[in-house]
Amino acid sequence: MNNKIIQLKASVICIAFCLLLLSSTNVSANKQSFQPLKKTITGNQQIISQKLDKGSILSEGFEGGELPEGWSVIETNSYQNWFIGSDPAWAHTGNCEAWVNYDNHENSDEWLITPNLDLTEYVAVTFVFWVWSDTNFPGATAKLHIRGTGFDDIIWDLIQDESWVTTGWYQLSFNLTSYIGKTINISWQYVGFNGQSFGIDDIEIKGTMASEPALQITSITGPIGIKATIENTGTANATNVQWSINLNGGYIFLGNSKAGEEPIIPINSSIVVKIPLILGFGKTIIHVVASCTEGVTTDKLQNASMLLVFISTK
Repeated sequence: MNNKIIQLKASVICIAFCLLLLSSTNVSANKQSFQPLKKTITGNQQIISQKLDKGSILSEGFEGGELPEGWSVIETNSYQNWFIGSDPAWAHTGNCEAWVNYDNHENSDEWLITPNLDLTEYVAVTFVFWVWSDTNFPGATAKLHIRGTGFDDIIWDLIQDESWVTTGWYQLSFNLTSYIGKTINISWQYVGFNGQSFGIDDIEIKGTMASEPALQITSITGPIGIKATIENTGTANATNVQWSINLNGGYIFLGNSKAGEEPIIPINSSIVVKIPLILGFGKTIIHVVASCTEGVTTDKLQNASMLLVFISTK
């Protein structure tokens, strides 16, 4: 009798796993175009005041519903330009996001540009933001430019650098330390014909001042359990480093979270934190957070797939 019960449970688990695999292959390849309470971008906008955390150079979620103070656009398409959408169904968080729709009638070359950012007082700079799009329609792409006096560097290209078959929000992070000592702006260029629409939200640019630690999560990997590397690239030791690893999504029977504390991460050193064993299946999102007594916090999200004790972060 016990053997029959065990066989029945095993069959139920196998069936559920097969259904999950089938559902994950049903990828929508539909283009998305919308006009969520579109507001015309002009040069006379409401000033949106921000209270920034220590080390914050720029923090923007477009929650003012209009182009923020100091931002600018370049418009070449007669119809589809950058705008600030005010529909929470399309935002990553909150109610608003910056957006440009695809055009299948004429070429696009649309720019969204931050204010000038002075990086002369920092020893490390990190840049994180969220992107809504996919790579199923390569006619148009989005490029990320770092521009300043005498240079225009393209550091990311949607179609060349990503393979996003599922439409949705994706987090991107960049290290801008090579631009320390310069004044820059960051520009998103949507260019091409008949691609996918493109949105951005929740932009965070953080800098480390002289004699401060700078925590950065440099990797999140499997395949047995999860390992995350936390590095201190600043100019002071990071003390009492609190860290956590959490998994959200999928079917997890063991090892969905763990937290701990490291007394110190010296300058130019790193630690590896981990969940030794995970048991589950399906797609999940790994969220690693680290903070220290000196007031520095960092986090990173990583998409992953689980199959029993194995986890893939590709």
